[in-house]
Amino acid sequence: MIEYLYSFSLSVLIATLVYASFTDIRSRTVKFKTWIPSVIVGSISTITYLYYNVNSIDPMINLIVIASVVIFFALGWFRFMGGADAWALIFVSIFTVPFTQSVFAPDGIGVSVYFNAIIVVLIFYPIYNLIKNWNIDAPIYYKILSLRIEGKDILKNYGYIIDSDEFKDVRDRDAWYGEGTFEFLDFFGRYSKPSELEFTKWFIDEPKKYKGRIDEFMVQKNVWLLNAVPFVAFITIGLIITFVVGDLFNMALGLNSSYNMLLGNVINATALPQEAYKIPIDWSGGL
Repeated sequence: MIEYLYSFSLSVLIATLVYASFTDIRSRTVKFKTWIPSVIVGSISTITYLYYNVNSIDPMINLIVIASVVIFFALGWFRFMGGADAWALIFVSIFTVPFTQSVFAPDGIGVSVYFNAIIVVLIFYPIYNLIKNWNIDAPIYYKILSLRIEGKDILKNYGYIIDSDEFKDVRDRDAWYGEGTFEFLDFFGRYSKPSELEFTKWFIDEPKKYKGRIDEFMVQKNVWLLNAVPFVAFITIGLIITFVVGDLFNMALGLNSSYNMLLGNVINATALPQEAYKIPIDWSGGL
């Protein structure tokens, strides 16, 4: 019966992440109160699991969870990731403890979710950008690594302004301007320092404050944005991948046994809840 509490807690966590994903996509903001349902249910579930399994839990699991929480908190504190992203990964690390024996996540479920999310981002955005920029005359690295919009749409898109017509001598045609002006190293220098770029979220959230700057962009035909990733949405996808498939990064390190890992995780994910806890899959042969 207690296994259903763990499953319910996981369902609440996923539902909370889905809702947070929509708010992240819509406004690139997730208020902390969004996490309250998951915090309440997840705390009860995790504490219950620890109480009934205090003598059987592998100490390494505790160490991995604590390390994950510290790392994600530090990444959020020092602004290497958004606050909502950090909280999402912290809660995932803690509230999935009852499932640590049921999924393939050698470095902990939180870390697995993080790397799975990054892998999905690295696959999704180059394809998305290339499709959106397909008919634009620009260097290939611009078309893959950034998104071109018209200036009049500046308040409809979230991103870091990496380039625009104001850097070019010609502004009256929809084409690539001055290829010699911005070489790849110049582009990469801007790309690697988004904190030094203008963020369209500033304009969207405070249009009156930035009216003058917004007006300058409105008349430009080409504005190139470094994608502002709604990472909570990809954390949600990463969590689902972790439970259905496993840790993609570690699976890639052992390609010869990836099929067995995938098959085992599918069987485990589709088994009855009580069976998943009684008969954890032995992944030792795949490492």
